[in-house]
Amino acid sequence: MKNLVHNLQWSLSICLFLALSFTVSAQDDGDEETYNEKQYQIIQKGHKYFTAYQKAYKEKHGELPQIDLDGAELAGKDLRGMNLDGATFRNADLRGTMFGDKESRFTTKKNPDEQIKKGTVLSSSLKGAIFSGSDIGESGLDVANFSKCNLEGAVFTECDMTGAKFVEANLKGADFSESSLIGASFVKADLTEANFTETDLENCTLDYAILIRAQMKGAENVGDASMEKVILKESQLPKDK
Repeated sequence: MKNLVHNLQWSLSICLFLALSFTVSAQDDGDEETYNEKQYQIIQKGHKYFTAYQKAYKEKHGELPQIDLDGAELAGKDLRGMNLDGATFRNADLRGTMFGDKESRFTTKKNPDEQIKKGTVLSSSLKGAIFSGSDIGESGLDVANFSKCNLEGAVFTECDMTGAKFVEANLKGADFSESSLIGASFVKADLTEANFTETDLENCTLDYAILIRAQMKGAENVGDASMEKVILKESQLPKDK
């Protein structure tokens, strides 16, 4: 009985929150800043609220909403368990943000929340997400964790990614050009056709990573990166000066 009451209270709270959000959106239709603020508030409520928002939006509009969090202050937030495919995080503060730990499976399931059971929160799905100019990590501070996330085609151009974690992540075709990857970990990551043009790879760990057809023209400190048992077929590795 207590569980039933708790579930009803939870459902009502979500409905009231979403109703308020859609009311604000309708009143300020076309106001991009208000719309972004609405998503910003929802995403901080956790993956259950966020999934409910996406479901309600899709029922009303026939498609999932475009998530726009450009410039958002998300440092230290827990964004695990969310379908963030195609989301934009340009110039956002993502230091210490949690995106992953356990493998994400959202792209193979109709309902992302079906994969979250018994308190286990899966990694976010971030396929095609854009992080250009975002602050993802700094020396001495908490760093963003993208381990086991689906980041295929994600854009990380001109980012500070010092110490960020991408362990076992799917980074096929990801763009890291002109970014700082000092101390970042890509252990067992799939970096097929990834772009590392003019990146700083000082103390970067790429052990057991797949770097087939990866582009590294102009990359700095490649010799300082750890590349134990990497797959480098057709990759273009620069020679350290």
